[in-house]
Amino acid sequence: MPVPADTLPAAALVWDGGQVPACDRSTLLRQNVSVYLGRDPFQDDAPLTIRVALRRASEADALIADVSEVDEQGHVLGVRSVRGSRCETLDEPLTLVVALMLDETTSNSEPAREPAPPPPKPNERETEPAAEQSSDSELISPVAEDPSREMQPGHAFVSLGIGTSLGKLPFVNYGLQLQAVFKPRRFWGLEFSAGALGGSRVDLPSSGTINFLLLELGAALCPLESLHDGILLRGCGGLAVGWLRAESHDLVPTRRRTEVVLSPELHLQLAHSIGSNFLLGGGLGAAFPIRPNQYVYRDPDGVRRSAFQMSIPSFTLGLFLARRFR
Repeated sequence: MPVPADTLPAAALVWDGGQVPACDRSTLLRQNVSVYLGRDPFQDDAPLTIRVALRRASEADALIADVSEVDEQGHVLGVRSVRGSRCETLDEPLTLVVALMLDETTSNSEPAREPAPPPPKPNERETEPAAEQSSDSELISPVAEDPSREMQPGHAFVSLGIGTSLGKLPFVNYGLQLQAVFKPRRFWGLEFSAGALGGSRVDLPSSGTINFLLLELGAALCPLESLHDGILLRGCGGLAVGWLRAESHDLVPTRRRTEVVLSPELHLQLAHSIGSNFLLGGGLGAAFPIRPNQYVYRDPDGVRRSAFQMSIPSFTLGLFLARRFR
């Protein structure tokens, strides 16, 4: 039996902009819910209150709206949350959630011919998904989740660092590294790097030296890419292509040799925010050269001796400054 229109429950709508005061969609929400239900369910003096509170996600690239149902004694009957990438993308999921809350209230107020089952606990309520949702907004858990567990939005980093290697070149060596990382949403990070190591030499026992220079280009996938509370943790695996040049000095004749080295690599980086968009950190890497090069020379007696050979694995250490882009 239909419930008379004048006995249908009403609610007061309270909009709390919270961390996003510029995002006020209360008027549009009233209109959308009224159209959805076919009536105006909102009254300022109603005993039931629907409260919408906004907050930013942990990375400040998305908005969370917590929708609370509060009775006249101030008891919270339930909380549901929706998420959107922008203010206007909250409209559709908010309309659905608020309308469902009011529909449940209407159903509970109708006289039942049979004893009704006990109402579900707040954490057992289910929110029906919309038939069609905006591509950049979604319903999330009926109870607000811990912001630290929210899905991270996409981002990118560009970093410049200094480093050294144990095994790729004779120690001591040093150089620069440029790195770019792109982290799409719902996918692993993509890393591209370029680096140079120099300042490395081997002094031969009799006379002369061999100087080394290594140039590298690399690409990697980063299944571990986490940024929480200003701490960046990244773990990547990929392949580097290197051009290793060895040049003799004070030897007759002078020799120069350049070879290509392929090295599968793994590395781990840890950094901390030092501003709104900058991070300072360090990294440790391990490389596994394929067919590592060996460099030999002849002593005064004509005997061939080893001057240097790449190690398996070879290790790298570095410090870097990164700029984040959202």
